[in-house]
Amino acid sequence: MTYYHHKCQPSLFTGFLSILLFTSSCLSESENHYAHLPLPNHIITQFPSPTWLENIVVRSNGDLLLTEFAPTASLYLVSNPHTNPHQYSFSPNRSMSGWKTIHTFDSVQGLAGIAEPTEDLFVVVGGNITGGGNGTSNNANGNGSSLFFAWTIDFRHNTILQGVTDGQEETKQNINITQIAQLTSALLPNGVASIPGNPDAVLIADSLAGLVWRLDIQTGSHKVAVKVPEMSAPTNSSGGGLVGINGIKMHLGYLYWTNSATVEIYRVKLDRDGYHEGNGTAVVETVADLSPQATFLDDFAIDDDGVVWVVTNSDNTLLAVKEGKKAVLVGGGKTELTFAGNTAAAFGRDHKSRKTLYVITCGGLRAPVNGTVTEGGKVVAVDTSGFRLR
Repeated sequence: MTYYHHKCQPSLFTGFLSILLFTSSCLSESENHYAHLPLPNHIITQFPSPTWLENIVVRSNGDLLLTEFAPTASLYLVSNPHTNPHQYSFSPNRSMSGWKTIHTFDSVQGLAGIAEPTEDLFVVVGGNITGGGNGTSNNANGNGSSLFFAWTIDFRHNTILQGVTDGQEETKQNINITQIAQLTSALLPNGVASIPGNPDAVLIADSLAGLVWRLDIQTGSHKVAVKVPEMSAPTNSSGGGLVGINGIKMHLGYLYWTNSATVEIYRVKLDRDGYHEGNGTAVVETVADLSPQATFLDDFAIDDDGVVWVVTNSDNTLLAVKEGKKAVLVGGGKTELTFAGNTAAAFGRDHKSRKTLYVITCGGLRAPVNGTVTEGGKVVAVDTSGFRLR
């Protein structure tokens, strides 16, 4: 409603115009983003402190696979995150789901990225990493050999074995885990992405080398797929440390990536085999410069509308952005625990959960909230169904 001073007698046209402008402004705002921020969210499950969850992938059946960076190199499974009836109402009173350990990789200190090149076959990378996520790696042992590896996690022939151990019912899954590569040339493997239409290879971001490797799953060989300046950390970088390229995703033929140090998102066209198109001549495009809103970018997810949902780790925020649009803060805050040290995100895959974004955290281990507060890593479900960014 518009109020006028009693001494003012505007014309009917002027008043009508004011109402039109006001209504247009409101419509524009509601079309561009959710009317009520922050977006609804709730905790799916939380781990003991300290637990640094690093990456997430959603299986075709809706289960969540989580990698752990510290204190152990473990792979976790969260089954049926939507079984609770309160899930879809995002009720704060819903109970949390459980989780179980699929495997702990005792030969390395931590796991990083994970991707699914073909249904129910996953590739995960890990190694011995120091420096609390600031970009220091221990990439060679005393013999000069690499301490980074890649494994396949194969659920395709999964069988469930029922039994009793020490009087307790026990369920075991027969999942095949195979080391497929020793990443001898890598400095700091991080995000992993599948290549659409190519079940025999994945892409691996190398945060210290400032490039993307292409790993052949069958042979274990890895070659440089893309190396451009926008993947490296500037020599004078501070907030991101030495970490350049971090999260990577393929979307509509483009490789998207975050650069933690420059706090920007880029993309470049790849060919069908996962190499830089045009023999390396395809132009790199800047999707978004998020330095006004954040000091660090970690991983991200892309929805069906092309909106990039990026997590900021030490900034404890979730941002939504699209090329040519201003980023929107949709949840979290520097002094909040909602997304304390968020490290990665992934969307559900079925019709019920396709608008649910699963965000995982490290509990603020990289940068404690308010300088002192940490918690166990967790999985947070975010309802994005009412959000539009056009």
